[in-house]
Amino acid sequence: FSILKEYPLLFKIIGVLNIFVFSYLTFCPIVKMNKVFKIGCACILGSTLGNLMDRFANNRVTDFIDIQLFDFAIFNLADV
Repeated sequence: FSILKEYPLLFKIIGVLNIFVFSYLTFCPIVKMNKVFKIGCACILGSTLGNLMDRFANNRVTDFIDIQLFDFAIFNLADV
């Protein structure tokens, strides 16, 4: 969709903030959350790291899953 593609710095800032928040929620021993919640936070952290690496390297996120069943947007694995 390329929503807000004219603001790449905004997404870099949000990505860095997400890394701090979800790293804290995932790895901080003080945070008492159940295991499923921590696994979910780790998944969000991983997808944020992947998208952020693309944003800093290419200034965009490269999409690579193209399902040919219908003509729709192409998704990257982090969107799953």
